[in-house]
Amino acid sequence: MENSARYTLIGAFALACLVAAFSFVYWIKNVGGLGQRAIYEIRFEQPVSGLAIGASVLFNGVRAGAVTRIALDPNAPKRVTITVALDPETPVRADTVVDISFQGLTGAASVAFCPTPDRNQLPRGNRFPSRLRGQNSFAGPDRRF
Repeated sequence: MENSARYTLIGAFALACLVAAFSFVYWIKNVGGLGQRAIYEIRFEQPVSGLAIGASVLFNGVRAGAVTRIALDPNAPKRVTITVALDPETPVRADTVVDISFQGLTGAASVAFCPTPDRNQLPRGNRFPSRLRGQNSFAGPDRRF
């Protein structure tokens, strides 16, 4: 009786450790998704090579969020729309410059927001995302979406 009790106890302990490890990894992976997020759409008319869902979004070099969606426009194949979720305290302005940057030795692609001194801060609503333009994304005088 004593031998089977030890095996049961060891098995229960191993199972508890396994569940705890999976829970920890899940928590670490999704810790950025907890809480309120400000959603922004960015449109580029340039290649976004190497950018993937989950890539970092940097505001003045500091990680402020992640890429949540990448889509091609079926009517204009050169146009790429990227949706990002940022910390709601990030001071994104109407004329913030957005570009694709590459980091470190591996050259991982990320979206870089470069702040400007403009005082017009964009609304932070989550129902309808605010739209920004990627750097060099639209030519000509009409810069609307």
